Amino acid sequence: MTFSISDGSRLAIDVLAADLARVRFAPDGVIRDNISRAVVKDDWPVAFFTTSETSGAITITTDELKIEVGKTPCVVNCRDLADNVIVGDDPSRRMQWGSGYTRVYKTTQSGEDYLGLGWRPLPLRRNGTVFWMKNVPTYNDPETFYGGIPLWYGLRNGNAYAIFFDDTSWGDINVGAESSSYMFFHNLGGQVDYYVFYGPAMSKILDRYTELTGRPYLPPKWACGYQQCRWSYTPQTEVLSIANEFRARSIPCDVIYVDIDYMYPAWQLTFDPSTFPDPAAMCATLHAQGFHTVANISPWLAEDDPKQPEAVSNGYLLTEGGSPHRVWHDYIAFVMGAATGWTNWIDFSQTAACNWWGSQHTSFLNYGIDGIWNDLNEPDELNSTWPTTVTYNFDGSPVHHNKTSTQYCLLQTDMSAQILKSHYPSRRPFVLSRGAYAGIQRSASVWSGDNKSDWTNDFKRNIPMGLSMSISGQPHNGHDNGGFFGYPTLDDPPSGELYARWMQAGVFNPFCRQHHDGYGNHGSRPYVEPWRFGATVEDICRDFIGLRYELMPYLYSLFYQAHTTGAPIQRPMVYDFQNDAATINQDYDFMFGPFMLVSPVYTPGATTRSVYLPSGAEWIDWWTDTVYNGGQTVTADAPLERLPIFVRAGAIIPMGPVQQYASQFPVTETTLRVYPSSVLTSFTMFEDDGLSWNYQGGGRALTAFTTWKAGDIFNLDIGQRSGIYTPARQKYLLEIHTWTDPDAVVVVAGDPLARYTNKSAFDAAPSGSYYDAAADVLYARFADTGLYMAVTAGPSPTETLTSPLLPAGWNLISLPDQPVDTDPASVFAGVPIDGNLVGYNHGAAGYVTYYTGDPLGFGQMSNQIGCWLYLAAPDQFAYEGYYNTTPQTIPLDTAGWYLIGVPTRSATSLTDLQVTRQGTTVGFAEAAYTRQWLAARLYWYDPARKGYATCGLDPWDDFSQVEPWKGYWLCAYADGLTLTVPVG
Repeated sequence: MTFSISDGSRLAIDVLAADLARVRFAPDGVIRDNISRAVVKDDWPVAFFTTSETSGAITITTDELKIEVGKTPCVVNCRDLADNVIVGDDPSRRMQWGSGYTRVYKTTQSGEDYLGLGWRPLPLRRNGTVFWMKNVPTYNDPETFYGGIPLWYGLRNGNAYAIFFDDTSWGDINVGAESSSYMFFHNLGGQVDYYVFYGPAMSKILDRYTELTGRPYLPPKWACGYQQCRWSYTPQTEVLSIANEFRARSIPCDVIYVDIDYMYPAWQLTFDPSTFPDPAAMCATLHAQGFHTVANISPWLAEDDPKQPEAVSNGYLLTEGGSPHRVWHDYIAFVMGAATGWTNWIDFSQTAACNWWGSQHTSFLNYGIDGIWNDLNEPDELNSTWPTTVTYNFDGSPVHHNKTSTQYCLLQTDMSAQILKSHYPSRRPFVLSRGAYAGIQRSASVWSGDNKSDWTNDFKRNIPMGLSMSISGQPHNGHDNGGFFGYPTLDDPPSGELYARWMQAGVFNPFCRQHHDGYGNHGSRPYVEPWRFGATVEDICRDFIGLRYELMPYLYSLFYQAHTTGAPIQRPMVYDFQNDAATINQDYDFMFGPFMLVSPVYTPGATTRSVYLPSGAEWIDWWTDTVYNGGQTVTADAPLERLPIFVRAGAIIPMGPVQQYASQFPVTETTLRVYPSSVLTSFTMFEDDGLSWNYQGGGRALTAFTTWKAGDIFNLDIGQRSGIYTPARQKYLLEIHTWTDPDAVVVVAGDPLARYTNKSAFDAAPSGSYYDAAADVLYARFADTGLYMAVTAGPSPTETLTSPLLPAGWNLISLPDQPVDTDPASVFAGVPIDGNLVGYNHGAAGYVTYYTGDPLGFGQMSNQIGCWLYLAAPDQFAYEGYYNTTPQTIPLDTAGWYLIGVPTRSATSLTDLQVTRQGTTVGFAEAAYTRQWLAARLYWYDPARKGYATCGLDPWDDFSQVEPWKGYWLCAYADGLTLTVPVG
């Protein structure tokens, strides 16, 4: 809807969704397209709304909010459906404009907190601050930084809204610094364009915001691992030496960077042949060791670069006064020793320039470069402020620097991602950017720039910086772990303690890289790799980097959640606990996904850490399993080797083994680390090949886990795996923490698991359960079928079963219920079975006899098998068994004869049996007669007639049902069958 205002200005409100509205205000009365490239979605479904009008206002009502446009004065107010104000214009200031500015004032409500706005060296709560929306490479000015995202939240009484001010000029966002009763945002003149999001959940806002500006990209799995960088690793032999050290010391690492000094002499995309004589061989060697290579590719061209004349002649560079804009680059002149320090900057607003620059990458990427690092793309760089008249062409619609420079980084990273997609069409790209603007999450990761090896000013304040960036729509963020510049002088490395503490925290950054200033190719400053600080620090680094890889199934699933919903991976407590007012001030702790709370230790010499545990949940110490109530501050032990980590009760955390790189080997067993709670919780695990785009076409595996505890019974539902990707996993290892019942029985899909009292025996067994009394952890191992499985743990649902009186002689028998103790000596206690109990080994196609001296030769008893029992006189036996509550399955893996049991307590007609093969399930008759998967009749030995009786569906068969306590011969004609017997 468009509103004409009496002063000639115009207001446009577009309802894009029930919880999202776009507001544009044009002082000159002309609504224009926005030059910003942040928004990518323009095909919104038609949103339903109604309008109503009174003498004072026109109201637009959707299913979730009301947008009220006042007539005199013209103000825009948003309310919920109960008429509570969400956010509204300040009535006395409203919208103002003049020479060089257009400004919008919003009322700050009592108790309202502001969050977001991307990088800034400030606390999470933004009240009382000013944000200059210009990207400037400095750590010292709280008003500006390497990257700002003009998205902010208003949070009041646990309810959130957000505003996205989509403007690429050097405007201000004044968050109550002028007055606590209002805030305002302005640009450098002309149309104002902003979006209002209504939550009230922050998660809902981020979902909608990333729908608008582009979903966070899904990185290749290797980019989720640990990454190592230095300014610079040179020459080529040093790069390979660093890689060798990581592998020799068993410190996991996926990426090695080559910084700017690979260039010759300062030419982009050109290796110096004197220091990198064979970059293809270098990359091949790194690839063979499991490393990927990422190269620094900056947006400038030295004026003596052979590519520069073509860029000039075709107009591919930013201009000033009609000529290429020139910037003096001290570093390339005095450190790299280039012939000239003068540079020109590529104009990524031009389609032709992007296409040309992409073509220049081909030979460079052919060396085996896997990812692109876009550095220096704020782009005001080198301690200078560019003239505002520097011009971006925008395909013939030129715009000055001060109106668009904040999105220069976005233009570059969108292009870099496309370059990698074109060069490696079957691979997902990895791009890293120093600058940031709204929308950059769709093409790149970001890091916070050149920090220092300083406890307070950089390590500590990096924590809320990353959290703010995460809730500003960019989940792929991190920092230079350990600090980039030395402190207090550039030549000072971090202390071993600082390095260890930073690494502990840094492994929970979504983008995890250690990077340090080595003074370029001079290499005169200390090396700070994990092994440079002695054995203790090296062990800490190895352990915590290893923990990141153990958590990879959880972490990779969080990346997928971010990709599909915008949910941050590392986030402030308030994101998950909006109704706990105390979380708004927790600047230095964070949630890692929905379940883990991490508390970095940022004070030198500290061995404890005060941690606030949010209300509304119980919390468990990751290291000790001590349980705490929420809503309190606790003192956590934090010796140097320990980082305080707490887990929310109800957590489901899939884990794997430590790998030296993300795809080192196929993982055949996934650990499910769970913490029981009466509150129902869920988590979906994402798996794919880790590299390709196949997941978009169904080439993925999604497995939903749901858990709750009802009384003494723990429940875990494992959903049927969806997608066409088949993971290598064969088994799950379930770890139930804070468990105190040593006699608990784990039942999987109706089948109780064998209980082991010896850890070594449990570890060697393909399935079973084991209780660790010292740790209060119940372990259970079972097969992953890819199908729905219900898993329970709790008191034994058993009772004693007594067999019928069996006659003397040979009896072909089975057990209706799975025995609690599967040892034949326990099942047949009191019955002489030495030499008298005989089973059938299908694989060997031969009989096996139980002997007291060699019980392992026979194996264990199960309700799936039949066996022969010889009695010298009539006898019966009793055993303790688990009562079946779900249909029982009998695997018939390969063709041939089987001696099967009847795992049910009542006679069952053959017509009630089902047979499954390759996902297709049919009745017994169809399986036997139509599909010919198995024989149409079974055979039971009748001791009364001392011969076999048939069990089939033909009129001449002796029986048409199978009966409990009897064993049957059955012949399978096909491989891969499963026979299902209903509950009796």
